[in-house]
Amino acid sequence: MTARTIATWIKERESAGKKSGSLLLSIFGDVVAPHGGAVALGSVVQAGLLAGISEQTIRSSVNRLVADGWLTSEAMGRRSIYRFSDEGEKRFTMVAQRIYRHSKESWNGEWHIIIANNWKIDSELFHQCVRDLTWSGFGKAADNVFVRPKLASMSVCCAGELAEVAASSMVCFFAQTASCISQEPLVDLIARAWDLQTIESRYKQFIDRYKPLLALLLRNPPLEDSQAFAIRMFLIHDFRRIRVVDPLLPQGLLPNAWSGCRALQVAHDIYDLVLSASERYVMETMHGPEGKLPAVPSSFYKRFGGLTDPAQCQEDSTELL
Repeated sequence: MTARTIATWIKERESAGKKSGSLLLSIFGDVVAPHGGAVALGSVVQAGLLAGISEQTIRSSVNRLVADGWLTSEAMGRRSIYRFSDEGEKRFTMVAQRIYRHSKESWNGEWHIIIANNWKIDSELFHQCVRDLTWSGFGKAADNVFVRPKLASMSVCCAGELAEVAASSMVCFFAQTASCISQEPLVDLIARAWDLQTIESRYKQFIDRYKPLLALLLRNPPLEDSQAFAIRMFLIHDFRRIRVVDPLLPQGLLPNAWSGCRALQVAHDIYDLVLSASERYVMETMHGPEGKLPAVPSSFYKRFGGLTDPAQCQEDSTELL
């Protein structure tokens, strides 16, 4: 009954709709990148089928991602091998830092501010810059002014987060919140720069969808490797689409009872519970240029603040013997 319920949850998630290209990006970022970075098209097709996407749609979406500069392809014998382009890898690396980030950093009131000479940038490039800045946690305080709290883990320079042409048309500096004036203008600034109400609503929807699944998984039901992989795909896809617009503000700047904290815990717990089985699916069925994909590095298990590393568990068990 429980296994059937998990299968039903997957079917319900399939029918809820998804953007195929965006889901494939999640697969490349979450799975392919840590497993050597390159994958055969056939493996992408099989993975997409588990999410209810047709083979024709998958192939069309992959071609679109190549045309949009996210992926590159090369022929190796009878296989077509795909990987992130340099620009695609740069973009997704920015996103990945936000998806798996778990640390609660202190904040000393310092701000990272960018003023864009947007009259020097064509509209299409400026739109891309706004997207990249949003993915890096910046909020739009005015038409050409972007702000974010400066945390210790963040880069001291924004140039690496923008297209080269755009970076040369922007002024980047730091500022400190003055303690001698009212904090009300700061509250207004946050409300203008980020739509926290909408983000809060999306986190609540995420929790409503995934908390029942977590309850099922905690019962330790029979779980097929392909089911675990499908759950992992949907989880990261849905969570990523919220995290790219969440500025990940310090605790002191967030509304009370912020749902993002609970959503992060739910995402961590489900990811950890399905990780071992989903990795078996990857290692046994997905292929790259050298055959089966290589194993993930140990740093992979630092995602979400720490995951269960099967190798470490085995070492710990051996020490107890």
